[in-house]
Amino acid sequence: MWTVILAVAIIFYIGHAVFIPDSFALAHVSSAFSILGLGIVVAFLRAKLKTLHIILVLHLSFYFIFVF
Repeated sequence: MWTVILAVAIIFYIGHAVFIPDSFALAHVSSAFSILGLGIVVAFLRAKLKTLHIILVLHLSFYFIFVF
């Protein structure tokens, strides 16, 4: 289970680093580690809750609250 959680967290980080490099690239160490930590939390919740819908709602609501 932990290998899956780590893999999902890394993919979560890579997605953010690729699409929002000015905020989450490796040059921004604190942001990079923060998004990696958030990826671990999201992957852990995904593994425990067995559903992607709650994670998707949390992610999109965070995005809409802090971006718009």
